Amino acid sequence: MACYRSFELDISSFERYLSDFKTTLYAVVSIVTPSSVASQKAVLASCYKENLTWEPDRKLRFLVEESKIQDELATLMIRLRSRRTFMIDEAIGHVGFTPLKKLLDDTTDDHEGIGIYHIIDIDGNLSSEILSFAYKFSEPLEEEDLIIISSSNEDEDENGNEDGDGDEDDDD
Repeated sequence: MACYRSFELDISSFERYLSDFKTTLYAVVSIVTPSSVASQKAVLASCYKENLTWEPDRKLRFLVEESKIQDELATLMIRLRSRRTFMIDEAIGHVGFTPLKKLLDDTTDDHEGIGIYHIIDIDGNLSSEILSFAYKFSEPLEEEDLIIISSSNEDEDENGNEDGDGDEDDDD
């Protein structure tokens, strides 16, 4: 019987240029395994000229098979994008593939941790910009425990998507 862990991620800061246009900064967060990719989108902040306003709820939740974490087959990928009014979305950069096993090994006794990474820009160069996030793993959950959890949260699929289709609803 398979074991799973819940993985919660909250992007806590991302320093980005301020724009003369009204801009929304968002992240597309993916958990990548050899057999699947689960992605979710989180709006991080809105900015206009000198004002940067962080969104209050940026927390994302994924359910990952424990064996894929331990065998270093599950990785975290964060792509950063901006959306401007009346313009197309623009890629800002990404945080490279980070094994969830490394994140789990770096946690405290309560399975919480903080990740701080340089952004890789769209040209593949290491940027001076920093992305930081808080994360938390649950204790391993048996499959029968998941049935109890899912029945109390029927509007979300196993990756925390409310619409149940598992898609990030992004046109990338």
